[in-house]
Amino acid sequence: MKLMQRYINLASLLCLLTACATMQLAHMKQLQNNEQYDAIIAETPATSCNDPSQSSEVCRQFYAIRGHAYLKLAMNESQAGARCPMPTPSARANMDNAVNDYALASSAAARGSEDETHLIENQVLALTCSAPFKQPAEAVAMTREAVAKLDQLPPNPSRALTTSNAFLSLAQRTDLPQAERCQAARDARIRALGGLKGQPPATGEIAIRLQQTVNAAAIGGPGLPSTCV
Repeated sequence: MKLMQRYINLASLLCLLTACATMQLAHMKQLQNNEQYDAIIAETPATSCNDPSQSSEVCRQFYAIRGHAYLKLAMNESQAGARCPMPTPSARANMDNAVNDYALASSAAARGSEDETHLIENQVLALTCSAPFKQPAEAVAMTREAVAKLDQLPPNPSRALTTSNAFLSLAQRTDLPQAERCQAARDARIRALGGLKGQPPATGEIAIRLQQTVNAAAIGGPGLPSTCV
């Protein structure tokens, strides 16, 4: 009898925790609609989401919304036309938090949905803007993770620009081995050319920036190795 009561109490507690997380998610969605990003990042996950093994949809959506808020706050420190924010302490901290939350938000959106596309693109932006400030091995891992995620989506010029610039950033790092920098430069050029010549082909400002990336990725160019095997 006591064992049965214990199970009942445990089940009640789990229901209570789940309800709490659901109510919190509804509140966060309202904050997001009102663009109250500072209020969103002040939220801590419900107790039921603290367990690393917890993968409920409610918890994943919590982290997706909070990750987006961190990303928006970081991007608010961007200069006009810049892909990433200025490297201020607050922007870097917010971008790192966005990376962490997006990692916990995996599969927060339905497969193939527009929400999934936005989630992946935002996660990739966070990864590629954070990577340049990491140690070499971590920067390479983050960049390749970002590219792999973006490759899940249909190719387009904007995505080609993102991946080519991410590889170019690696190629320009003097703390990486020369062979790795050379390969990154080749990858940057291939991705940029793919965006220029692919379907749909790049036009306007994106086409200009892709061509700039092609030029910048030329071996021997500014910030790149003078020779590659």
